[in-house]
Amino acid sequence: MMRRLLSLVALLVAITSLAQEQGEHYAARSWMLGVGRAHQLDTYLSPLEYAGTQMGILHEHVHTLRRAKDKVSFRSQLQANVAATGAWGTTAFWNADLHYDAAWQYHISIPALPRLMLKLGGGVGATLGGLYATHRGNNPAQAHAQIRLVASATLGYTFYIRQRPFLLRYQADMPLMGLMFSPAYGQSYYEIFERGNYDHNIVFFHPFAAPSLRQQISIDLPLKKGSRYQMRVGYQSDIRQAKPNNLRQHIISRSFTLGVVRRLGK
Repeated sequence: MMRRLLSLVALLVAITSLAQEQGEHYAARSWMLGVGRAHQLDTYLSPLEYAGTQMGILHEHVHTLRRAKDKVSFRSQLQANVAATGAWGTTAFWNADLHYDAAWQYHISIPALPRLMLKLGGGVGATLGGLYATHRGNNPAQAHAQIRLVASATLGYTFYIRQRPFLLRYQADMPLMGLMFSPAYGQSYYEIFERGNYDHNIVFFHPFAAPSLRQQISIDLPLKKGSRYQMRVGYQSDIRQAKPNNLRQHIISRSFTLGVVRRLGK
């Protein structure tokens, strides 16, 4: 089971490396810090939903592909989140997840709106992490492992104030299908990893079984005229849900983000 997951993660790394080797024309990198509110539910550990604070770091790299004559762009995102959720003044859950997504998007130009750019495409993604319940003494943790195919869309609009460019951008990513790890209801991790009792612990999912959507809206503000650096201010809504093996899981977060963008290409 773990060999399958590691093999699929290695495949994601190889796909990303191949995209980097195709050369880049326009390129940009950004680092973002996000702070917001998260709602956490995992019925393997508790039947109750808890709410609390989430902090995250998001790194994004975007570049157009020369071989595609700048009509296709490659985008990779690496996001790390930590959340502490609870109720009645106590922390019940600590959650930490690492998400990676890579997508290829085709550029669709609208002649009547030359400053508007629509990008549509898809890609692959993976998640590793876990959830720890502070109020449980027996079997207190839940592992998160997932690989997925993702549909991706980006809508950007450039406008100028005093001859300086501002970019308003909306971005959405939705998992279409994939595989995730989950214990069965009442199954302990000792049974899975020590005794080797497999009970449908690698679960196939699709949008009806795991409706999830990540949305981001941001604006890039130029720091000074002619600079390759811009400040990015934004808002992110991240909904991740699943119902594997008669369990219910979700973490729903909404965060304000702030960071910096560096333009590398033309």
